[in-house]
Amino acid sequence: MAVTFDSTFEKGINSVGASPFSFVSNAGTVTGSVGANSNRILIVALCLAREATFWGNKTMKATKGGSLSAMTHIVSTDYASGTLRSVCLFGMIAPDTGNITLEFSWDSGNSAQTVYMGAISLYNCDQATGWRNNGSDTGTTNSPQPSSIVTTSNGNIAVVAHGDNNASSITLNAGTQAWKDTSFNTNSAMGYMASTGATATIGWDIGSSVAWGQVKVDVMASGATAAQLVPAYTQTGGTWSQIYV
Repeated sequence: MAVTFDSTFEKGINSVGASPFSFVSNAGTVTGSVGANSNRILIVALCLAREATFWGNKTMKATKGGSLSAMTHIVSTDYASGTLRSVCLFGMIAPDTGNITLEFSWDSGNSAQTVYMGAISLYNCDQATGWRNNGSDTGTTNSPQPSSIVTTSNGNIAVVAHGDNNASSITLNAGTQAWKDTSFNTNSAMGYMASTGATATIGWDIGSSVAWGQVKVDVMASGATAAQLVPAYTQTGGTWSQIYV
């Protein structure tokens, strides 16, 4: 079965100060919850402005089994060298359903100036590996505009998170937008695309030339489908038939 979008939720905060920062999904800037669907995966995007010494130890947690559990860090990048702006992805297989809590913590004594934290909930996902083909893209101008190509397969969903150093505007130009937040002194957004081929492209138009970063991942479908297998041919009594192996 193909990976299917369930819901999204997000919250941003300025001058958050000391660790941790958390919110419940039905009390964010964008509100939502995790549906009672089978084979669930939660992908969380984190976009932050930080101190120079901030990026030592970081932990993202979400509700699983009735309590906060650590998520898997998938990929992170700074927008550009020296910007002190970062964007990251975290993943969790089989999160709890309903209203769940997200919590981000970091080394005590360091402060985060701005944090955007948002999630996309998906179902019909692979429950063994979950995701693959993560990576990042960065730039310092809006020519070309920020864009990420995700290596994927038919039935999967590609997910990309964007952060930029306070561009004058930000508009999705490819894919479906889960959420966008431009409330504070950095912009962030999260988008996705249901895959129908070997690649999926997700990107945004930003209104001014600033440093930007994007992180990406391919969320895998549960089970195998014919479109994900390799076609072969067999002959029986002079008749050729197509099979998948």
